[in-house]
Amino acid sequence: AQDYINQAADAGIIEGYPDGTFGPQKQITRAEAVTMVNRTLDRHPDPDHFLEDMLVWPDNLDTEAWYYADMQEATNSHEYQMKKDAQGNEYEVWTKILPIRDWEALEKEWSDANSSENPGDVAG
Repeated sequence: AQDYINQAADAGIIEGYPDGTFGPQKQITRAEAVTMVNRTLDRHPDPDHFLEDMLVWPDNLDTEAWYYADMQEATNSHEYQMKKDAQGNEYEVWTKILPIRDWEALEKEWSDANSSENPGDVAG
Protein backbone atom coordinates (compact mmCIF):
# COMPACT_ATOMS: atom_id res chain seq x y z
CA ALA A 1 0.00 0.00 0.00
CA GLN A 2 3.04 2.27 0.29
CA ASP A 3 2.78 3.64 -3.27
CA TYR A 4 -0.92 4.44 -2.84
CA ILE A 5 -0.34 6.04 0.56
CA ASN A 6 2.45 8.19 -0.89
CA GLN A 7 0.24 9.22 -3.81
CA ALA A 8 -2.61 10.18 -1.47
CA ALA A 9 -0.20 12.13 0.74
CA ASP A 10 1.34 13.89 -2.27
CA ALA A 11 -2.17 14.86 -3.43
CA GLY A 12 -2.97 16.30 0.02
CA ILE A 13 -5.74 13.79 0.69
CA ILE A 14 -4.04 12.34 3.77
CA GLU A 15 -1.46 13.75 6.15
CA GLY A 16 -0.83 10.87 8.52
CA TYR A 17 -0.51 10.92 12.28
CA PRO A 18 1.50 13.46 14.32
CA ASP A 19 4.34 10.92 14.71
CA GLY A 20 4.78 10.80 10.91
CA THR A 21 3.15 7.39 10.40
CA PHE A 22 0.09 6.51 8.35
CA GLY A 23 -1.11 3.35 10.09
CA PRO A 24 -2.34 1.43 7.02
CA GLN A 25 -3.25 -1.55 9.21
CA LYS A 26 -5.52 0.54 11.45
CA GLN A 27 -9.26 0.77 10.88
CA ILE A 28 -10.24 4.15 9.51
CA THR A 29 -12.37 6.40 11.73
CA ARG A 30 -15.44 8.30 10.61
CA ALA A 31 -13.54 11.57 11.03
CA GLU A 32 -10.65 10.33 8.90
CA ALA A 33 -13.00 9.14 6.15
CA VAL A 34 -14.94 12.41 6.11
CA THR A 35 -11.71 14.41 5.98
CA MET A 36 -10.43 12.40 3.02
CA VAL A 37 -13.73 12.86 1.15
CA ASN A 38 -13.69 16.62 1.80
CA ARG A 39 -10.11 16.89 0.55
CA THR A 40 -10.89 14.75 -2.50
CA LEU A 41 -13.86 17.03 -3.32
CA ASP A 42 -11.68 20.12 -2.71
CA ARG A 43 -13.92 21.32 0.14
CA HIS A 44 -12.39 23.71 2.64
CA PRO A 45 -14.59 24.16 5.72
CA ASP A 46 -13.64 26.99 8.06
CA PRO A 47 -15.29 27.16 11.51
CA ASP A 48 -14.96 30.95 11.51
CA HIS A 49 -17.43 31.03 8.61
CA PHE A 50 -20.09 28.52 9.67
CA LEU A 51 -23.71 29.52 10.32
CA GLU A 52 -25.46 29.49 13.68
CA ASP A 53 -28.41 27.43 12.44
CA MET A 54 -26.24 24.49 11.37
CA LEU A 55 -26.82 20.97 12.66
CA VAL A 56 -24.32 19.90 15.32
CA TRP A 57 -24.00 16.32 16.58
CA PRO A 58 -23.49 15.66 20.30
CA ASP A 59 -20.24 13.83 19.55
CA ASN A 60 -18.83 16.78 17.58
CA LEU A 61 -19.05 19.64 20.08
CA ASP A 62 -15.32 20.15 20.61
CA THR A 63 -14.60 23.04 18.23
CA GLU A 64 -10.86 22.56 18.84
CA ALA A 65 -10.81 18.93 17.65
CA TRP A 66 -8.83 18.39 14.44
CA TYR A 67 -11.90 16.89 12.75
CA TYR A 68 -14.53 19.42 13.90
CA ALA A 69 -14.73 21.46 10.68
CA ASP A 70 -14.67 18.43 8.39
CA MET A 71 -17.48 16.76 10.35
CA GLN A 72 -19.57 19.94 10.14
CA GLU A 73 -18.94 20.09 6.40
CA ALA A 74 -20.23 16.53 6.02
CA THR A 75 -23.19 17.07 8.35
CA ASN A 76 -24.69 20.21 6.83
CA SER A 77 -25.94 20.73 3.30
CA HIS A 78 -25.16 24.34 2.59
CA GLU A 79 -24.48 27.00 0.03
CA TYR A 80 -21.16 28.79 0.22
CA GLN A 81 -18.77 31.17 -1.45
CA MET A 82 -15.14 30.20 -1.85
CA LYS A 83 -12.65 32.81 -0.63
CA LYS A 84 -8.86 32.97 -0.36
CA ASP A 85 -6.81 34.20 2.57
CA ALA A 86 -3.70 36.38 2.25
CA GLN A 87 -1.56 33.28 1.62
CA GLY A 88 -3.84 32.06 -1.19
CA ASN A 89 -5.44 29.23 0.84
CA GLU A 90 -9.07 28.62 -0.07
CA TYR A 91 -11.84 28.44 2.50
CA GLU A 92 -15.63 28.31 2.45
CA VAL A 93 -17.87 31.08 3.72
CA TRP A 94 -21.22 29.45 4.34
CA THR A 95 -24.14 31.55 3.10
CA LYS A 96 -27.18 29.33 3.69
CA ILE A 97 -28.06 26.05 5.41
CA LEU A 98 -30.19 23.91 3.09
CA PRO A 99 -33.15 21.85 4.32
CA ILE A 100 -32.47 18.32 5.53
CA ARG A 101 -33.32 15.88 2.77
CA ASP A 102 -35.48 12.82 3.27
CA TRP A 103 -33.02 10.36 1.75
CA GLU A 104 -35.35 7.39 2.29
CA ALA A 105 -38.09 9.07 0.25
CA LEU A 106 -35.62 10.07 -2.49
CA GLU A 107 -34.30 6.52 -2.69
CA LYS A 108 -37.84 5.09 -2.86
CA GLU A 109 -38.80 7.53 -5.61
CA TRP A 110 -35.74 6.52 -7.63
CA SER A 111 -36.28 2.82 -6.95
CA ASP A 112 -39.95 3.00 -7.97
CA ALA A 113 -39.08 4.84 -11.17
CA ASN A 114 -36.30 2.39 -12.09
CA SER A 115 -37.71 -0.97 -11.02
CA SER A 116 -38.80 -3.82 -13.24
CA GLU A 117 -42.03 -5.78 -13.07
CA ASN A 118 -40.11 -9.07 -13.37
CA PRO A 119 -37.34 -9.86 -10.88
CA GLY A 120 -34.01 -10.19 -12.64
CA ASP A 121 -34.96 -7.95 -15.56
CA VAL A 122 -32.64 -5.09 -16.35
CA ALA A 123 -34.44 -1.76 -16.01
CA GLY A 124 -33.59 0.62 -18.78
